[in-house]
This record gives sequence, structure tokens and C-alpha cells, in this order.
Amino acid sequence: MLRKKYSVQKSFRIDAQLSEDLETLSEILERPQNDLVNTALEELMLENEEWFREEFLVEHFKLFFEIDVSQKYENDEIFINIDVNEQEKTIKFSYVDKILEEEEELYYTLNEKAKQLIKQKLRDLSLYINKNDEEMKEYLKRRLNYK
Repeated sequence: MLRKKYSVQKSFRIDAQLSEDLETLSEILERPQNDLVNTALEELMLENEEWFREEFLVEHFKLFFEIDVSQKYENDEIFINIDVNEQEKTIKFSYVDKILEEEEELYYTLNEKAKQLIKQKLRDLSLYINKNDEEMKEYLKRRLNYK
């Protein structure tokens, strides 16, 4: 399925020789420089797919970060629970590593600093999820689909 494309304009500084070569290649291939740059950037993102694994759990818990909603995540390897208590303005963050049989409970005051700490913890935990996990594979495929 094709997704609707949105374009943004960015300004970059590039090496003068690189700029000349981009212009030359554009003429040779009869393709706009913009298309060539977009293709190169897409390939760069795909080559660095591993770094996007860190965002898997952060994106799963998107509602928590946006509107302070309690959420859970579970697969064969890990269980994560973020429980928001609106009345007390607190967060209980807990996880169980099912493989290593480790668990942790952390308590925070509901604020942006706590959310940043939790976001970093989720990034760290994302790296423990098997990259061949079907949900992870589907996430990366969807996340890095620029078509």
C-alpha cells in the first residue's frame, strides 16, 4: 500500500565537489537532483536500520508520551508496564525480562523529565528484543518505508 507523501524543505551545506558531482550525475541520468538525494537518504536509513530498533518501544508507548495513558507491551522475551496515576501524578514503570528472569519497578513523578528517563529506558530495552521478532520486523519495514 502506498502512503501519502509529504515533503519538507531542508537546507544543507555540502562539499563543493560533491555538489558539482551531484549536478553532473543528475544530467547524465536525466533525473532531478532532488530524486537522487532522496534515493541516497533512503539508502542511508536502510543501511542504518539497527539504530531505528531503539525507537520500537518508544513508538509503541506513544499514547503514554502524548496524553499520559497507561500502556503495556509483551512478547516472548519481555513484559513492560507503564501505569499512570493521574490523581497522584505518578508513574510506575516496570518490566520483566522473561529470558534472564530479571525484573525492575521504578516510580516517578509525572513530568517531562520522568518521561525522558522512561524514553531512554525503553530505547535500551528495545535492543533486547530479537531483531527477527515478527513485530520488530514489521515495525522496521513500516518505519523505513518511504514509498
